[in-house]
Amino acid sequence: MILVDDNGNFYTIDKLIPRLDEVALSEFEVEIRRQIELFKQTGVKIDHLSSQHNILHLYSPFLVL
Repeated sequence: MILVDDNGNFYTIDKLIPRLDEVALSEFEVEIRRQIELFKQTGVKIDHLSSQHNILHLYSPFLVL
């Protein structure tokens, strides 16, 4: 499953949760790493990660990345 819809927007939580077993963890990992790298370019120190609707905590395969 691709993480974004046809318009390039991330799926809303209500559309994502029923399809979590279709998420390619490799795609998710690439996206998270991209976001971290972009944030690091701001020069602000990263001290934690959070996610909208706590999706990182709701779906255990995300925790092993």
